[in-house]
Amino acid sequence: MLSEPSLDVVSTPTAEDLDVTLEQANEKMDLDTEEATTDGTNFIVEDEWFEGKVEKWKGTYGFILQTGTEDRLFVHRKNVKSNDYHIFLRHGMEVKFKKGVDPKDPEKKRAMEVMSIDGTELSWHKKNGESDDFTRRNLSDGHKFKGVIRRYFPKRNYGWIAPTEPIKIEDEQGLVEYSLFDQVYLCDQDLNCPQPTTQIRIKFDLYRDKRGVGARNVIPMSKEELAKEHKEMIGGYNKNMFSGVEGKRYQGVVTSCKTHHFVLIKPEEDLKMYGISQNIQVKTHELITDSRPARVDVDTKVSFELESNGLGMLKVVRVADENGDPIVCETPYERAPVEERTTCGDKTYQGTIKRFNWTSGIGWIEPTTTVEDEFQSQNKNDSGLIFFQREDLKSDDKVFGVPEKTEVEFQLYTNSKGLGAHIITLVFGETLSGFNPPQRAFYNYHHRHRRGRGGRGYHRGRGRGRGYHRGRGRGRGRGRARRSFHPQRNFNNHFGRGRGNYGQQFFPYPMQMHQPPLFPSHQPYHQPGPGMFPPRGRSNGAPMPKFW
Repeated sequence: MLSEPSLDVVSTPTAEDLDVTLEQANEKMDLDTEEATTDGTNFIVEDEWFEGKVEKWKGTYGFILQTGTEDRLFVHRKNVKSNDYHIFLRHGMEVKFKKGVDPKDPEKKRAMEVMSIDGTELSWHKKNGESDDFTRRNLSDGHKFKGVIRRYFPKRNYGWIAPTEPIKIEDEQGLVEYSLFDQVYLCDQDLNCPQPTTQIRIKFDLYRDKRGVGARNVIPMSKEELAKEHKEMIGGYNKNMFSGVEGKRYQGVVTSCKTHHFVLIKPEEDLKMYGISQNIQVKTHELITDSRPARVDVDTKVSFELESNGLGMLKVVRVADENGDPIVCETPYERAPVEERTTCGDKTYQGTIKRFNWTSGIGWIEPTTTVEDEFQSQNKNDSGLIFFQREDLKSDDKVFGVPEKTEVEFQLYTNSKGLGAHIITLVFGETLSGFNPPQRAFYNYHHRHRRGRGGRGYHRGRGRGRGYHRGRGRGRGRGRARRSFHPQRNFNNHFGRGRGNYGQQFFPYPMQMHQPPLFPSHQPYHQPGPGMFPPRGRSNGAPMPKFW
């Protein structure tokens, strides 16, 4: 039979049970109170002051070499007297300090109450002694610049700031110039706030030292400042930042011209300050000319204006000749050679534009009148649509094109590729006019998504795809193993194929053109939406890891 389990009564231990008397307990409490210091440690701080130099610093702690001896004393940032938000010590700083002694091990000492050699609080932003290699100079003169944290690496303690307005300062060492395409260096020592995340609006000063130019005294903008600035912003940038640029005509030389697409212009002035590169790409419908289609000869001197595009950037508009008059193109327009055609008579047919690609210049017409069987039988389109090219349009526009659902008249021709339409006009024979390409018509190439490669083998890895939007995917390794005489190698050389996840979105515009959030709590502008990612990628497997 099973006996009832006995319940043991647990008694509360007394001072006698622990062999500790009340007097001993009080003595221990007094000793702990005496050894406690303001920073919470139990080191006993001596009264004598010592001098030394910072020998090494690693993030939150370092070592000080005492002057006149070879003693290296440990120091923690909690034992440094400083008003800096992030406390860092620099090699060579001359300091004065007291020694703290561990009561459990008198041989163990550390530096306490560390301050500058002159008795003031330590700071990364000033010179501390003759041996301190401090070469910084403030460039701002009290002026605060504005920007956005573009990238920041918390583990590496540095990042980059994208200015939201052009910066131009001249000092004794030369010109300091930052455009909207440039980024300013930032490190933890110069933050007057916690480590930031990306897309946070900040204010900062500039400094120069022997390594270059960087940002200092970085602080986030308050909500009141953000709300006030938001009323004066266009696309996240100050609407008055280009007040001295707009309306002025600049000179340049045409280096290339592709009819119906774009013109490349090399400006005579350096416009990098305003985010304008040395080869400006301008759409041809910005040309002021009577030539149709709009075009300009290479090496022609032209003039142009700059205008805000509403996204905090400048664009080139109203391109004319060097005197501001309409451009005269002396070279006649010649369409690209086409395959020999056979016309199908002079009969005119009517139809509706089903599709037209402004980039490639090809489209399809859905006929609304009956096409004779002898011609329709040569049409290779299964839906009965009739093919046409941009040069077959009778247009008075600078860029030949026609939007969808436009009713047109046309004639037919045949060639080895099938049935096509030419001499395309509006109904009643009117010339096409007033049709401008959509705003994003010429970005189709950049928005093509290509397959991205996923990870390799056992590990989930990342791979890059092709095209403007490079896909990054992850893959699981599966498949065949490479044969080997060694059983471990046979296991380790397991190769397989995996499916990569959707890749990361890369914008075709410069990153400064996208509006950062007004407040830190807002979602970043680059949050993905439906259909924004390239397709899934496939990967080749890689060896599995060794577990022995």
